[in-house]
Amino acid sequence: MESVSEKGFTLIEIMVALVIASLLVGVGAPAAYRYYETASYREAVRSVQSAANAARFRAVSSGSPWDLVIDTKSPGVLPIAGSDKIEDADFIRLGESIRLRAVTAEEYARSDYAAVRFFPSGSSSGGNIRIDMEGRPTVRVDVDWLLGRVTQTSGEADE
Repeated sequence: MESVSEKGFTLIEIMVALVIASLLVGVGAPAAYRYYETASYREAVRSVQSAANAARFRAVSSGSPWDLVIDTKSPGVLPIAGSDKIEDADFIRLGESIRLRAVTAEEYARSDYAAVRFFPSGSSSGGNIRIDMEGRPTVRVDVDWLLGRVTQTSGEADE
């Protein structure tokens, strides 16, 4: 017959398990948050590039100009036909911790938004979009004016 003292855990064993668990949570939570921030930043960069490529593709395939509209105040991008009206709800929002700066041709700006125009020939008005997040290196998405090619540059490259 077993004695009662041999069943279960001692108070010391439970306390050691709780200390180990709290250490794992204390170390793991900040790492998980940093991972989430990094993933959000990468997703913002991908969204800008994808929206630019989509606008270029639609311009070439439709035979009419398309714009990549950039909202620098409430960070977001919107590929839209050159003649369509901008609806705020249609923007691809990038998150509040993201900052956008755009250098584009002033003649294609729309209301309070910067814009890069893509033409049916595949060319564009050109420009660049800088994507910033605190603690992360700046990423610049360049749109070539001659070929309309969309490329990405990491770090603070020349404007």
